[in-house]
Order: sequence, then structure tokens, then C-alpha cells
Amino acid sequence: MAYRLGVPLFTVSCHEDMTASDLLGRYVLAGDETIWVDGPLTRAAKEGGICYLDEIVEARQDATVAIHSLADHRRELNLERQGGRTLRAAGGFCLVVSYNPGYQSVLKDLKMSTRQRMVSIELDFPPPELERRIVVTEAGVDETLADDLVRLVRASGA
Repeated sequence: MAYRLGVPLFTVSCHEDMTASDLLGRYVLAGDETIWVDGPLTRAAKEGGICYLDEIVEARQDATVAIHSLADHRRELNLERQGGRTLRAAGGFCLVVSYNPGYQSVLKDLKMSTRQRMVSIELDFPPPELERRIVVTEAGVDETLADDLVRLVRASGA
């Protein structure tokens, strides 16, 4: 969790084994009792923080569907495992998701019912001359190698 923007940031790297419980929370054994532990999405909603779901298309469908009531006009989180409790998102709560469409499989894409709840920004490669400067700066390579790398990526259709 980070506070760079003055609010807590909860970053989740989504993967194919991730479930709704990983986002919402679960009951765990603590000593001789069972307690509820909030997941990162629940914590962000409670604290008015930012929940960043990286590569959301990698998550299982039950995890993706869990954000629906939070990402639309209701701004509520349904915690069915807590007896159907509904949590209203605190002021300032923000949900950010990212993914690369068609990156590993054209079969992995955001469902329309999820996508319609989002504002999207499509980011493409920068112009070649800017991309070359970025590669030189970030990778610490010379301009000739940077040019070769930029040409290679563009030729591969990535």
C-alpha cells in the first residue's frame, strides 16, 4: 500500500487462479477463532483509497463480476460471505484496471458488462523518434541499438 497521492493504494496483480475472495476478503483461522480479513478491494472501498487491478483479464470471471456493483452508479460492494452485507464505497474511492487487449490470447478480453462500467484510455506506441529516446533513457543503450529495437518491435506488429 502506498500513500503517494495522499490516499492508500492497493495494487493487485491479477492471475488465472485469482478469485473474488482474493479481492473481497475471507474468513481465516487466527488462534482458536475464525476472523474475517478484508481483501484489497474491500479495504480500498472502506478507506476511500485506490484499488489498481493490473491485467484484470487474467482474473477468473467471478473475481471480475465482483467489481460490478462497485464500478457502477451504486458504488457498493456486496460481501455475500459476510451474510450478504453491503458496503458503500467511501468518498474518494477509485477503481483502476489495466490490461493489454489481445496480448496473450484473443480469447482474453474484458466482458462487455464489465467494460461498460469503465472509462477507457487506449495507449499506443509513441512516434518512433520519441520511442527511441525513451529506450535510450530507460534501457541505457546507445541510439543505434535503440533504433534497431524500435524497428524490430514495429516490424513484429506488437
